[in-house]
Amino acid sequence: TRYHSIPKRKQTIFIIKITIKMNTLLIDKKRLKLLKYSLSLFKTNIMIKNNQLLHYMIE
Repeated sequence: TRYHSIPKRKQTIFIIKITIKMNTLLIDKKRLKLLKYSLSLFKTNIMIKNNQLLHYMIE
């Protein structure tokens, strides 16, 4: 029984490691989405400001 319990334990550790990796990957994806979102917001903000500048210059 002792010999049988060791691989089982290794297996659970392996599974835990895999789930942790998956979780970090998921978190990274969310972070990436947030980064992209904030970047796009930043870009649109700049575009809006540029448009306002253009309007101001036209007037």
